[in-house]
Amino acid sequence: MATPDPHVEKWRSLKGCAAELAGRSDRPLQLWTVVLRFYAALHLVQAYLRTKNSRFDARRHVDRDRAIKDSPELKPLRSAYETLKDLSERVRYDDADGALDDAEFLESAKGLERVESVLLGKLRTRGVQVD
Repeated sequence: MATPDPHVEKWRSLKGCAAELAGRSDRPLQLWTVVLRFYAALHLVQAYLRTKNSRFDARRHVDRDRAIKDSPELKPLRSAYETLKDLSERVRYDDADGALDDAEFLESAKGLERVESVLLGKLRTRGVQVD
């Protein structure tokens, strides 16, 4: 079974980068915080999935989405993860200046917090160093 550790490291790194960008005054650049938050959440989900059996090995977004839906214990994070994914796609593919309003920007921060609140304890229980 593949180790979750590289994904935990990517989560930490992306979360740190997002925190740095969030304080920028350049709105289009600041909005990329949302993309970083989504990918931080993705890597935390991937770290958790790596602690499960190989049936949950997710190398593509569609596989990861299916694995999340097939894992009842992840139901509490599904909505937050899907919202983060949607907001991230809007920042990447829509006009960056008008892609999101302030409430949606803040919602992305809450989405990452929700994913973390569901997964960090589960990862610790499985012996993964997340602190």
